[in-house]
Amino acid sequence: MQLYEQLALSRWLDPEAALVLADYLEERGEAMLLEVGKTYLVMTLTHYYTGKVVESTPGRTVLEDPAWIPDTGRLSEALATGKLNEVEPGPDGESLVLNTSHITNGWMWNHALPRKVK
Repeated sequence: MQLYEQLALSRWLDPEAALVLADYLEERGEAMLLEVGKTYLVMTLTHYYTGKVVESTPGRTVLEDPAWIPDTGRLSEALATGKLNEVEPGPDGESLVLNTSHITNGWMWNHALPRKVK
């Protein structure tokens, strides 16, 4: 079992064990942290989100100006053009906190963050 799988499983089963494992990963430089100040299209275990990373730790990632992306359309087109089929932005001024262990990947988002329902 990979360390990230262990982290996800331990968070679900034992929060204290998750903190110990998260610290271990961070010390080894193996925590998958997104770069603060950058904007991303983030894929979690179940959803896509866009936002600007304002905090990234082994425990949580915080996105500013977040939007839930129920439908990206063709991913390659979305990444190249910023065009998304469906967008549900969060309230203005609010942030979204994601469990870092649930993030499967993060694509750099080199476009304006979507802030209108589509």
